[in-house]
Amino acid sequence: MKKSCLVAAALMMASVLLAQTKIDLKEVKFNYPNIEIFDDISFESFHYSAETVRRLAEDNATGITQWVLYPYGGTSLLEQHEHTPFQETGWRWWLRSGDKKWREKKSPAGYYFLNIKGMLANFKAEDKQAAVEYVYGPKFESCPPQILSEFLSLTHFSTIDWFHVTKEKSAAKRLVSVGMADEKIKLISRDADDQSQRLRVVVMRAWDF
Repeated sequence: MKKSCLVAAALMMASVLLAQTKIDLKEVKFNYPNIEIFDDISFESFHYSAETVRRLAEDNATGITQWVLYPYGGTSLLEQHEHTPFQETGWRWWLRSGDKKWREKKSPAGYYFLNIKGMLANFKAEDKQAAVEYVYGPKFESCPPQILSEFLSLTHFSTIDWFHVTKEKSAAKRLVSVGMADEKIKLISRDADDQSQRLRVVVMRAWDF
């Protein structure tokens, strides 16, 4: 399977996961534009119900969200740093010993729905996490930095001009945020009360099973 590709759920899952629905998801694209779609989806790595796929497709149809289905490979930020361009000059703070725990974290490999629209810009940095659950529900969360970083590096989503605030905290107790600059991953940390409009959230839908 090519990691550098995004998946359109409808192309492979409609007949299996959505046989009970009335939606033709062949018309709904969950892939990032201009990215090749591969068709060797592993069912062992897909953990969403047909109902979830249907609801997210309906959300996308409104234009309010931009859900994409991303095949995360299970890498940590530190592992990505070995082969992915990161902003280095003046931005190596996250490689200090005190930040080892979160930079080496890995999420389970598999497919994740990410809303890459960039939400909740009007909340303080520390309030964004609670706002995700309040606005979207208990099955939604802020995307972990290792998943978004891998997505950004492999899709070259360079049009992003804001930073995603995560739940992780640096050794200095500041919130870890992920973005891109000059087509390189850039990690910054922000105070809890930072209300900059450039701080937003990539919402992730948690797995159903």
